[in-house]
Amino acid sequence: MLPKGDEREALDLDSEDVPEQQKVAETEHFAIYAPAGELPAAVPNLPERAERVLDEVIARLGSLAEEPGGIRITFRPPSDMPCPPRGLASSRPPRIIIFADDQTSEEQILGVLTHELGHVVIMQRFERIPSALNEGLATWGSAPYFNAWLGNASLDAAVRSYLEDSTYLPLHENYYLTNIYPGEEEGTSEGCITRRETLYIEWASFLGHLMDQYGVEKLEELIETAPEAERTEEALVVKPADFEAVYGSSLNQLEEAWLRRITEQAPIEGSATLLHDATSYDRLARWWTGR
Repeated sequence: MLPKGDEREALDLDSEDVPEQQKVAETEHFAIYAPAGELPAAVPNLPERAERVLDEVIARLGSLAEEPGGIRITFRPPSDMPCPPRGLASSRPPRIIIFADDQTSEEQILGVLTHELGHVVIMQRFERIPSALNEGLATWGSAPYFNAWLGNASLDAAVRSYLEDSTYLPLHENYYLTNIYPGEEEGTSEGCITRRETLYIEWASFLGHLMDQYGVEKLEELIETAPEAERTEEALVVKPADFEAVYGSSLNQLEEAWLRRITEQAPIEGSATLLHDATSYDRLARWWTGR
């Protein structure tokens, strides 16, 4: 997904550098295109699988989703731009681009497809949604495929591994998702992609926690509190959603409670986890207060 305002340029299917596309298949919800009319070797049955994946995403997101129709999926060769995208989505009209070739794995293609479908069904439901919540929900809605692609046992397990490895990125410092989007020059492409995946997974786990603890309706209310961006002469001003008005706690406080919860739930045995004992609580407290 790209920041609002960039989707139209990024999803221009008629630009000169786009390989000639041919329709591969048409199903109830999808029209699928690929260069020379050939899907990547790993997913020859994509048309049938796409319909099943869409049903799964809608079922997982529930009231946060709205069923779209007329979705165009277009395959392009992997991008060589800085911080390259693996997929892009636009909601009106609903379009998805997947960057893949015959060397791209089935797990990546399905992980990207499911994530981008998450964006499409969420943006059919919400005309305006902050990027952090949009990316988090798309990742949460695609979690079974996203985790299989990245080799995570679960979203929570991935976050626990970030805490252990000291690679955790605090959500309250990363609400605006800087330096993760395609075309950005900051850092190497590899570092940018790692940062992108880390933040997507963290926001997904966090939003899942909010839904478990407070209900889906509260999250819907939070999304509605996000003010529309204001453009000034100097910049585009984007203000955050009002966590305190909805949950009675700041994002910082909610984040700390979520981290404590997933730390408590860590298994006593296994690698890349924090054990739920006094030592772990002390470690998490030192980490948090030391930010």
